[in-house]
Order: sequence, then C-alpha cells, then structure tokens
Amino acid sequence: MNGISTTSNIAPNLEQYRSWFAPYLAKQSERDAQMLQTALNLAEQYYPHDALTVSGEPVLSNLMGAAKMVNEMDLLADAVAATILADISSYCDHWQETVTEQCNATVCELIKGIDEVQKLTQFAKVDSLATPEERAQQAETMRKMLLAMVTDIRVVLIKLAMRTRTMQYIGSQEDSPEKRALAKETLDIFAPLANRLGVWQLKWQLEDLG
Repeated sequence: MNGISTTSNIAPNLEQYRSWFAPYLAKQSERDAQMLQTALNLAEQYYPHDALTVSGEPVLSNLMGAAKMVNEMDLLADAVAATILADISSYCDHWQETVTEQCNATVCELIKGIDEVQKLTQFAKVDSLATPEERAQQAETMRKMLLAMVTDIRVVLIKLAMRTRTMQYIGSQEDSPEKRALAKETLDIFAPLANRLGVWQLKWQLEDLG
C-alpha cells in the first residue's frame, strides 16, 4: 500500500503531527477518544520505525499528517482512525480482526476501501506517452472508477488527504523522475477529483503542489 519497509535510520518525527491530536481527542466522546487512541497505539505497534512511504517519508508521520487533514474536513472519528491505520495491512496479517475488535467494523471497512483505491491507482496508470486528449480521457476514466468502486465517499476523501500530505513532503525533496510522475498524476487525477467533490482546500493545495 502506502509504505515500504526499509533499512533507513530515519525515525518518525511525530511531534508536529501529535500537536493537533491531543486537543482533538479532548473534544471527542469518551468512546471515540478511546477508539482513536487505540488506533494510534496500533499504528505505533505495527508500523516499523524505519518504514517509509514510496516518497521517502516515515509512514506514521505521513498518515498522521493526512489524518489531520481528514479531521479538518469535519469527517467522523472513524475516518480519522482509518487514516492513521491506512497502512496496517502491509504489516499485520490479521489486521481485519485486530482493527474490528479494538476499534470497530466501520474503521475496518474504511481501511479495506483505502486498500482497494491504493491498488487501483498503483496499477491503472495514465499513459505518459498518450496524446493530451487520450491522457485526459484516461484520467477521467480513473476518476470515475475511483468514485464508482467505493461505498463510502470518505474513502476517496481520505485518499485525497493522503496524496496532499505526500505532495507536501516531496515538495521539499530533490527533483527526480518519480517526483515528477507523482506531480503529473496529482494534476491529472487527484486535483480534478477534489474539485469534483468540492473539497476546495485540498484542490488548491494539490494544484499548487502539483
């Protein structure tokens, strides 16, 4: 999915992302606060400290940054927890049972949806050698597929937050073919998708960062 285990010595620098989490928990019901704290505990338990996203950012830092955006979109606590745990399937074989038992079934279903979206975007790429018209059509087909495959639109919103966080991170990294490919995909697929869903705060960021 989002992350890969590496031999890097880079450890997640989570303090800047944790700063929003404690006040956020304090505003939740006791039940939701406990569920959210459990989600973070599971993430810290299963994500290796040297696990990085494909863009090179520590996985937990990436997902905590995305979870902050999900919170800012006023989505429910289940969606924030699912964002924090979005990569757990890469590191825990029995993750569905674990998440359902320790968080709830809704969080588990959201993670399953995120996993499916990640797989679709990984394997159904827009052809870089196609004409502009063909690229536009391929990108539109991809956007329609993303919207059609999810039963909870929050899955797509979480994916948009995850891509926005990734773009924020790679914006400070050295230029590379991989960075340019992510930027192009962002402009082709994710910024227009944010526009279609009316998520203006992410649309503007995705366009500017792309």
